[in-house]
Order: sequence, then C-alpha cells, then structure tokens
Amino acid sequence: MNRGGSSKNDEIERDQSGMLTLFFGLPILGALLVTLLLNFLAYDVPFWLWFLDGCLILGAFIHYVFTQRLIGYVFKRLAEAVLVLWIIASLTFLLLRVLPGGPFDQEKALPPEIKANIEAKYKLNSPLYVQYFDYISDLLRGDLGESYKYLGRPISSILSESLPNSLQLGFYALIISFLVGIPLGVFAASRH
Repeated sequence: MNRGGSSKNDEIERDQSGMLTLFFGLPILGALLVTLLLNFLAYDVPFWLWFLDGCLILGAFIHYVFTQRLIGYVFKRLAEAVLVLWIIASLTFLLLRVLPGGPFDQEKALPPEIKANIEAKYKLNSPLYVQYFDYISDLLRGDLGESYKYLGRPISSILSESLPNSLQLGFYALIISFLVGIPLGVFAASRH
C-alpha cells in the first residue's frame, strides 16, 4: 500500500515539475527567439537583453538540475572538467618547456644581455617548479600573459575583442543543430 502511495506522490510531483517547466520554459524560449530575431534582422540588441536571456537559461538549467535531483551528477562532471583542464594546462606547460625552439629564437642569435633581459621579463630564468606555479596561478586569475605577436597587448584583451562574435556564432550553430537534429532524430526514431 505504501509503495503505491509513494508512486502516486512521485507522479504528482513529476506532473507539477512538468507544468513549472512548461510555465517557465515558454517565456524563456520566447525571449530567446525575440533576441535572436532582432539580432538576425541586424538590430543592435542591447547587452541587458542578452544578459537577461543568459540569466533565464541559467535559471532554467538550475531549476531542472534540482527538480530532477541531478546535483550530485553535475558536481561530479564539474570536478571531472576541472581535472581535465588541469591536465591539459600541465601538459601544455611541459610540452612548451621540453620541445626545442621558442618564441624568441631567431635565425640570428640575440646578444646574451638581451636574451637575459627577455628571460627575466618572462620569468624563464626561474626554476621549473616556480614557472609552473606562476603559470597555473596566472591561469586561475585569468591572466594569460602578453602576446608575442602584438607586443604590449595582454592576450585576455585580444580574446575579449573577438569573444562576443565567437559566442554569437557558436550560439547560432547550436540553434541550427537543434532545429535540424531534433526533427531528424524524431524522423529516424519513427522509421525504426
């Protein structure tokens, strides 16, 4: 008897969660479509509208995670992502130090005092473990260093200039993949 009662409560809770998702999901989808349509029609969409859409999507994701009891799964995946990023950063650091050549190597050798100044500026004369600690701590702060190509410009400012266009392009690609992929998946499932 208890088992049937808890099943009925779970079913009622699932129905309420589905109604909440529908109630919040349609306005979020509408706001997103309006923003995309305005942007597609070459209107200058204000930042606050993009920010509002992002907050709505993030809120919907958080609501979904908590109603589906996925918080443990999400934290596990986030921990795995942090581990993978640390491994990639460490391998990048080691490969840049082990492989021959570097950004300051030229056909014509630099004078020793200029080479020493460059190594001091970029902390290349420090022990390897100090360089690694500085590299990881700079990455955690978002400091990617200065560009070797565009002298005197931080890499983060170069990336921040192109980031809005890259995010917009990626977002459009995601929308197109949903619009094409979901109907094709439904069609394939119905034919199977």
